[in-house]
Amino acid sequence: METIGTKICEELWKQYEPHLRAMCKMKLQSMPNEIDDVISEVFLALCKKVDESGPPEDPKTWLYKTLYNRIARKYNDVNKTRERLIDLAAVENSLPAATDYIEEVEDRVLFEHLDSACKDKLRDKEKILLQYYYEDGLTIKEIANILHISEPTVRQRCHRLCEHLRKIAEKII
Repeated sequence: METIGTKICEELWKQYEPHLRAMCKMKLQSMPNEIDDVISEVFLALCKKVDESGPPEDPKTWLYKTLYNRIARKYNDVNKTRERLIDLAAVENSLPAATDYIEEVEDRVLFEHLDSACKDKLRDKEKILLQYYYEDGLTIKEIANILHISEPTVRQRCHRLCEHLRKIAEKII
């Protein structure tokens, strides 16, 4: 039996899938065998989102953010299998001196390279926030609506999550 959520998911998918597939083909030219996997992951994420909290307020933006996150994850997986190491000193030397920008890039590098051992040390609430904000690309407002808390509380939890992840990463590294 087809539910309302399934219908909404299918309608959104019919509307945006050709554009998402074209973008995915362009971004994953070096990995053509991964295109269908990434597209499937985005569709599954959309269905999960619709089932859990209804359709996204701005489906196009949400789908493209999710696509880009999945593509980035695919590249990270490939890089991990090649056992490439990032020289953090070289990354820091190539950045402009703006403190906010450096912190933002450091946060991105940190999150992209957290391994499963690090994620296992997170509490359930932190794992959910990590998924919603950093993996699914949801906005603070969307997360606040899903969790039924205020936007400042979400910001505060994101900040605390970053601090907690830094401490965990320092112990691992």
